[in-house]
Amino acid sequence: EVILVDTPGLSDPETSVEAIHAEITRGVALIAAEHPGARFAILLVASIAARVDGPVVEAFDSLRQVFGPRFARSSLLVLTHADLLTTSASEYLAGSGPAVADFLSQLGGAPLEICNRPAEEASRAIARLVERAAPVSASASALAPPPPRRKAA
Repeated sequence: EVILVDTPGLSDPETSVEAIHAEITRGVALIAAEHPGARFAILLVASIAARVDGPVVEAFDSLRQVFGPRFARSSLLVLTHADLLTTSASEYLAGSGPAVADFLSQLGGAPLEICNRPAEEASRAIARLVERAAPVSASASALAPPPPRRKAA
């Protein structure tokens, strides 16, 4: 069983990073308790309509605070509005700079493109997400954040 973890609002300037992290943590904990053997894949959703750049990568990278240092290997970049591309997603992202390229190299797989126009049939899009997410998924314990460091006395 693979659980897809969406990261809603991650780049939303009107919501604090702490609030977003708390909501993602709460959701994962609830699901992990109900499905103890499940494997999780984190979906990093970005739109082609907006620029995938340093601030977007920083927002995604902040998930290390939630899932620990290995989270990227269990993550997939999902690019929506891929119908707007005039090149491949790889070519589009190649022009985004070294910070984006470095982050993408750490992810569990190549970006998954979702077309919005004409609307991709939802069941087909979900099937593609699950197919791509299964190989990179990890147990909840593998995605647990590192324990807080104790302050030296």
